[in-house]
Amino acid sequence: MFKYLFLTIILVVATTIWGFTFLLMQSFEAITYSDLMDATYYSVPIPFYLLGGTIIVTLLLASFLGGVYSIKRRKILIGLERILKNQPLYKNERERSSWDDPSFEWMEKIEAEKQDRMKRIRYLANELASIETDPVNEDHILEKERSRLARELHDSVSQQLFGASMLLSSITEQKLSSNDALDQQLKKVEEMIQQSQLEMRALLLQLRPIALRDKSLKEGVESFLNDLMQRVPIDLKWKIEDVSMDKDIEDQLFRILQECVSNSLRHAKAGAIDTLLIERDGFVILRLVDNGIGFDIEEAEKSYGLMNIKERAYEIGGIARVISLEDYGTKIEIKVPARGGHSVD
Repeated sequence: MFKYLFLTIILVVATTIWGFTFLLMQSFEAITYSDLMDATYYSVPIPFYLLGGTIIVTLLLASFLGGVYSIKRRKILIGLERILKNQPLYKNERERSSWDDPSFEWMEKIEAEKQDRMKRIRYLANELASIETDPVNEDHILEKERSRLARELHDSVSQQLFGASMLLSSITEQKLSSNDALDQQLKKVEEMIQQSQLEMRALLLQLRPIALRDKSLKEGVESFLNDLMQRVPIDLKWKIEDVSMDKDIEDQLFRILQECVSNSLRHAKAGAIDTLLIERDGFVILRLVDNGIGFDIEEAEKSYGLMNIKERAYEIGGIARVISLEDYGTKIEIKVPARGGHSVD
């Protein structure tokens, strides 16, 4: 950049000096260019003086402008260094006034944006610290996010599945096709949509679980199962006793029940689920048996759903046992200490 500036200065100065000389010659008609080229001063040709003057003036101007440019460049580097070190752009008002130049406005914008981002980072850091030190707050945020996801799935995917199911049922009822093979394909598509709706309801149930709130575990489980019967075409049977447990353990056990039912609906394709909740010999036992397709235990050990159930049981001092046979169904039993009971071996 400085190279181009220097060449521009030379061009301007040379044009000015030689132009001034030409005008001076015009004012003295007797003087011609040949006279000027032949004239000397102290035995030195006049053109040499003009050329020397051009060079000297050019160097002086270049030095001055280069100094100005160097000062501005140094200020920019100082400003950027302060921004990177999270220091104020100006030390005081006097420095601010000395830097009063439109070309520095972009640095002020960068400084302002950096300050806004730093405030946002500090705010998020404080929020993260409060979440990490407050498990209740963390659970609240997780529940809020799960509810948001469930709401979006219900408002989009669930409604689209419902619309597709209605459209397909209408096509089937109107007998628009006389092709048996096509009718069979349409029937399969309808069954797939119905299964997808069933799995979506189970997923929504898992994402947005019903809280016990002021209910006992017995009341919550019965309310949950009754509500499930209204929503899902499945045969449910249960025996629920009024057990004695701490509130936080009841909440965890209730979540385990919900996750087990959700897994039976989504993966096992169960048509019936038997639920048992009893208290025996200082232990609370939750048992669910379905008639689904079953699964390979060794492969399922790595699945998120089964791991989550076992981890929840472990967190409340209990243990989860799973028995499953392909094509025969699955039995899941959760055993946790009752209030004042012994630990699970």
